[in-house]
Amino acid sequence: MGTIPQLSAAEIAALRTQVATRSAQLRRELVWLDTIDARHAEHPGVARSLHVVAFNAERGSRFDGISALLTHHPALGGADVVLLSEVDWGMARSDNRHVARDLADALRLGYVFGIEFLELTKGEAAELDTPGENTLSLHGNAILSRWPLANVRVLRLPVRCSWAEGSQPRIGARMAVLADVHTVAGPLTVASTHLENRTTPDGRAEQMRAVLKAMPADRPAIIGGDLNTSTIDSGDNEQILSVPELLQADAERLRRPENYEPLFADVRAAGFAVDEVNAAGVPTNVPLGIADPTFWLKVDWIFTRGVRPSQALPPQVVPAEHNGTRVSDHDFVVAAIDLF
Repeated sequence: MGTIPQLSAAEIAALRTQVATRSAQLRRELVWLDTIDARHAEHPGVARSLHVVAFNAERGSRFDGISALLTHHPALGGADVVLLSEVDWGMARSDNRHVARDLADALRLGYVFGIEFLELTKGEAAELDTPGENTLSLHGNAILSRWPLANVRVLRLPVRCSWAEGSQPRIGARMAVLADVHTVAGPLTVASTHLENRTTPDGRAEQMRAVLKAMPADRPAIIGGDLNTSTIDSGDNEQILSVPELLQADAERLRRPENYEPLFADVRAAGFAVDEVNAAGVPTNVPLGIADPTFWLKVDWIFTRGVRPSQALPPQVVPAEHNGTRVSDHDFVVAAIDLF
């Protein structure tokens, strides 16, 4: 799978001085950014049904609560496939854990992890004051699986903004990690992805079309993750400030974004189910400090093709709360499917 280097503080500092003017070149030069880290499960047999969870772990800094929920919550425990976005590996803000691997260990699952960004600082806001130093300084997406994963690959998505400058400079790009699961219906392709928040709905549609194009057309498939379907460009302060006015015109806009995000039309046209495997109108993102649920967003999704929704477990959103404390600003999205 390749070797991922542990860069020194001096090497990170040198990259930070270059990133504002050479971010695209650095992405190409640091070829190891496309290295995949994996440990495959050894579960016998093949999958006949799949209990799927998609979750933006918000770094994984509240690891114990996340692990407890994924282990013991009645709708989360026993998941066969967990699609993770925003998981750290070697970041001080998350105790320098390899979050995907450690969750896989706790759940007794295999995992694959793909790098989204090499972080050049400790993060943003209060994260910058975290004690200690980063080790590997990586951030990405992952698939945890009860079943062995084959044909694992990283798909870089069209770049719709630069993360090179500002308070959180990074090298890399939004991506999806894809893998195949062996099932009674043959290979099933799974993609865990994280679309851009700092772009327009058209920009996210372009990124989703890249994911759809990468999914083999001749087999069942699952796509899941944080799709940032906010209905606006969240990198544009003017658009953010316009949200109250937008909600006056459509109070359900943020929790029912389908009419404002063209990616949904593309997903349906590619044969994927949306409504059958997602809880309609239930928000999945609780922005920090916003108590009014009118402003909570539905941005995390699961899409399926070539499978049948299971009657055993309805699609649902599980609040990311453990012992009265939120473990992420996103909630868990759950769907169960039967294979045929």
